[in-house]
Amino acid sequence: MEEQLKVPDFIKYKRVRKHDPDDPKSKKYISKHIGNCMMGENSVMGAKVVIITEGAPDWISAIDHGFNAVSPVTTNFKEEHLPILEQMTTAADAIYIINDNEDNQAGLQGAKRTAKHLSKTGKNIYLVTLPMPEGKDKIDLNEYFLDKTADDLKKLMDETEPFLEWLIKQLPQNLPKALPVFRADILPIVTGIEDKTLQYYYIGLIVTHIPALKEKVIKEEIQGYKKQLKEKESQKPDEPVDPEILKEVEKLQQDKQLVKKRIDLMHYDGVVGERNVVATYFAALDSRLLEDPMAVKNSGHFGAGKSFTLDKVRFIYPEEAYVFITSGSPKSLYHLEEGMKHKAFIVAEAFQFQAGNKKDSEIAYVVRSLISEKCIRYWVTEKDDDGKLKTVEKVLDGPTAFITTTIVDTVEKQMDDRLHTVHPDESPEQTNRVIKMIAKRKSGSGYSLGKKTILTWKTLHRSLQPVTVVTPFIEEIADFLIKNGKNPIMARRAFSKVFSVVESIACVYQFQREKDDSGNIIATMEDYHMGLQIVEESFKENLGQQSKKVEDRLVYVEEKGLLQLNDMVDAWGVSKTAVSTWVRAQVKDGTLEWCDEFGKIIDDERELKKLKSSGKAYVIANDSYKPTLINGLPTAYELTKDPAWDKDGALYKLYNLQLKGHVNCQKLAIKKVEKVPVKVSVKIDPDTDIEEEHDPGLSAHDIWEEIGEIDMRKTS
Repeated sequence: MEEQLKVPDFIKYKRVRKHDPDDPKSKKYISKHIGNCMMGENSVMGAKVVIITEGAPDWISAIDHGFNAVSPVTTNFKEEHLPILEQMTTAADAIYIINDNEDNQAGLQGAKRTAKHLSKTGKNIYLVTLPMPEGKDKIDLNEYFLDKTADDLKKLMDETEPFLEWLIKQLPQNLPKALPVFRADILPIVTGIEDKTLQYYYIGLIVTHIPALKEKVIKEEIQGYKKQLKEKESQKPDEPVDPEILKEVEKLQQDKQLVKKRIDLMHYDGVVGERNVVATYFAALDSRLLEDPMAVKNSGHFGAGKSFTLDKVRFIYPEEAYVFITSGSPKSLYHLEEGMKHKAFIVAEAFQFQAGNKKDSEIAYVVRSLISEKCIRYWVTEKDDDGKLKTVEKVLDGPTAFITTTIVDTVEKQMDDRLHTVHPDESPEQTNRVIKMIAKRKSGSGYSLGKKTILTWKTLHRSLQPVTVVTPFIEEIADFLIKNGKNPIMARRAFSKVFSVVESIACVYQFQREKDDSGNIIATMEDYHMGLQIVEESFKENLGQQSKKVEDRLVYVEEKGLLQLNDMVDAWGVSKTAVSTWVRAQVKDGTLEWCDEFGKIIDDERELKKLKSSGKAYVIANDSYKPTLINGLPTAYELTKDPAWDKDGALYKLYNLQLKGHVNCQKLAIKKVEKVPVKVSVKIDPDTDIEEEHDPGLSAHDIWEEIGEIDMRKTS
C-alpha cells in the first residue's frame, strides 16, 4: 500500500488585518477588539523561561522545539506593544532575545531596544548571538535548527551573559565618553534593580570596567535618577476622568445621604451586616484629612471577617490615601519616602501592639507618637560625602489616621487608650448570613462593584481636601456629660475621640457645609446625629463599661446560673477555644468564677483541673458583678428639643444610618441595560421584608435614591 503524504501541523503565518479607526473600511467591518501585535501570546503566559524571536518562521521553529516563544514578526516591538509584552512575561525568571545575526546588525539593534525596555522593569534579560556559519553573512533561528537541536540552543542560552553585563562591557573606558552612555542606557536599568546584592554586583562591574567612575559617584547618580523619576511622576498631568463619572461625583458631593449610601455600597460588594464596623472604617479613613485623625481597632475572633471588611472599604479609596502593611520593623516607618501626612496607616494584624510584646514595643511607641504627637523623629548616624560620621534627624510628619484588626480584646495599654474599639458580629445568625453570601458569590449570582462605580468613589474621595472643623454646640454636650455624673479620667480622651468622628463626617460633607470667617468647616447637628450612631457603644466602652458583646454574655451567665463551656459554645455559636479564652479573661477580671456542680467556688488549681478533666467544672457569675452603667452622650433631640430629631421625626429618619439592624439589599444592576422592572427586597429588620420594583436602567445614584425612599417609608 502506497504511503500517504504527512500533512504538516503548521501553516505559513499570515498577519491578520486589525481594527484601524482611521481606515473607513477597517473601522466598519473589523471589530475594535481585533488588534493583534505579536505571535505566541498564549505560549508565554505564565512561562518561567521565554524566548523572543524575530521572524514568524523563527517563532514556529522555537515552538516546534519545545520553547515558550513570542515574536513581533520584525526586529523589535512597537512602543505601544511593549507594555503588553511586560504583562505577558510577568512570571518569567529569564527572557532570551534571539534575533537574526547579520552583518548589518539590524537584528542586534532591534534586540537591544527590546532588552533595554524590559531590563528597566527589573527582568533578567539575555541577548543570545547565534553562531555565524562559515561563508554566510546572516543566520536566523529557523536556519540554526537545520543542523542543531533544542539542547544545543539551551547550552548556548546558558553560556550567554546577562544583557546588563554585556552592556557594561560595551562602555568606552574613557570617562568623558562613557558618562553619557552610562546615564542614557545603564543608569535606568541599575536603578530599577530592587535586589541590593545584585545592584551592588553591577556597580562593582562598572567600577572595574571604568576605574575613574567611583562607587560613591554611581550611588549618587542612582539617587539623583530616582529623584528625577519622582519629580516627573508628580508633574504628570492627571488623567482625564470620564465626564459621566464627574457628574456622578457631583451628585454624591451634594447628596444628604452620602454617608449611608457609602455604607450600603459595601453590602452590594459582599459585606454582610457589619454596618457599624464599616461606618467606623470609613470615618477613620476620612479623618486622615483632619488635624486630629481617628485611630481604630477592630477586635474579634479569628475568621470573623475583620480584614475582609477592611479590604472592601479601602478598595474604594485612592491608593495615595493610605499605607497598608501586614508587618513592619520598629524603625521601618522612619524611612517612608512618601511620608504619612494626611494618610491612613493600616496594619493588617495588631500582634505587634499586644501587651507584653517587648520585642516589638518600639513600633507601638512609634505609632502612639504618630497618633498623639502628629509627628515622629529619629536620630540616626550616617556617613557624609567625605566618609565622616554625622547625626541625621529623620522626620515623619502627620497627621495620620490609624486602623488595625486584632484577635485580642486589648493591646498594649497606652496604645489601647488611644483607639476607638469596634467588634465584628459573631452571632450564629451572622454566620448563616455570611455562609449564604459566600454561596451566592461562588455560584456566580453574587454582585460585585464595577470599575466605573469604584472609580466614581475613588474620584469622590480624591476630591476631599484637608479641613479644620469647628462644632458650635460642643460646649452644650460637655455640660450634659458633666451634669449627669462623675466622669472617670478616661473621659478626657473618649470625649475627644467622639468629635474626631463628628468632624470626619463634616469633612465628607465639606461641599455642603458652611464655613466661618477663618475658612473652617462648621459641623452641623446632622453630623453629630450620624457620628453619635457610630460612637455610641465605643464611647461607653472607652469609659470602662464592658463592650455590648461582653455585657450580653455576662448577663446570660448570670441569668442561667451554672454553665459549662459547651453550653456557652452552643448558645453563642463560637468555638470552644474562643469561649475558653473569654472565660479565662473574665475569671482574671473577677466577673466570673469556677465552681463545681453544686455551686461551690473552686480556688484550688489542682482541684479545678480534676473537675475539668471529669467534665464537672462549671462557670458562675461573681456575686459582686453588676452591669456597668455609664451615662451616654445626648441625642440630637435632647440638645435641640426639635421634634424633627425625635425618633419619628423627618431629620432623624433622613440621617438614620441603620447601624444596629441588618439591612439586606439584593443584587442591584447599576449599568445601563434593557429596562425591565425587577424586584429588590430591602430587609430593614430580620422580621420584615419590603419589595419594590426598580428600573435597572437607572444609575447607581438613582437606585440609591429609591432605596432611601423605601427606608424612609419603612421607618415611618
